[in-house]
Amino acid sequence: MKGESKLNRVTHDPTLMAATLACGIFLASAPAVHADFVVLKDGTRFDAEMINYNGGRKEYALTDEIGAVIRKPAKDVIEISVAPPPGLDRAEGMLKDPANFETLVPVLQKVVEEYRGRKWDIEAAGYLVEVYLKQDKTKDAIAISDEVFAHSQPRWVPAAYSRRYLDLLVKDGQAAAVRKRVDKMLLSNHPPTMAIACLVRGDVLMTEGKFKEALLEGYFRTALIYRDVRSVQAEALAKIAKCLEGLRDPRADKMRQRLIERYPNSRWANEFGG
Repeated sequence: MKGESKLNRVTHDPTLMAATLACGIFLASAPAVHADFVVLKDGTRFDAEMINYNGGRKEYALTDEIGAVIRKPAKDVIEISVAPPPGLDRAEGMLKDPANFETLVPVLQKVVEEYRGRKWDIEAAGYLVEVYLKQDKTKDAIAISDEVFAHSQPRWVPAAYSRRYLDLLVKDGQAAAVRKRVDKMLLSNHPPTMAIACLVRGDVLMTEGKFKEALLEGYFRTALIYRDVRSVQAEALAKIAKCLEGLRDPRADKMRQRLIERYPNSRWANEFGG
């Protein structure tokens, strides 16, 4: 059935095996035993011998040790763990050499297809984005991300990947798509994901010249509500200062000084502190 795949299908697919052997990322040894499971919104954990995903129905099928199948809607699953694709951990190193791209891309595309909805598609797509951007294929980078995110919880996506994707949309002029993704991220109940969403919402509003809205709906929220997400605080302060400057508000200098004092070694202090 389209959109449904078995856990070990990637390992046994002859086309994928040939491709992975060709680019040197297939591991001949058997994968380590892995305990597959999902966790639901209510905290219930289901262990399974096999986890299938139906992309059309957006539904997981969990098969236990005696072959019984339990089906769960994807919207109810907040965590999933399945065995990784063989050799995927070597893909990052291969990205350093453009000569690998021709053989690496179809392998990663196949992983995205076969592991859809089971987290490893996100990692493979992240590597594909790296390749596409090095090839100046921004549209392809956005498209593969759209495909993967449609079957993933926002909290599963690494912060750096979420930010890169949103920045690509902003640069591509896709403000509506940015807002849609930001709204979904803000429902994730995952502070790092929500903090990035607030920052990018502020970025969109600031590019539209809406400095007050960018402050209230973006940067102030990031600095106050998500103050425990330390990785974004320097950027939030820098952009608060920039917005205040745009509003001709004298508090801009105070925010800039706070940025320098709290995050003196950050790139944001170097760019906006002067």
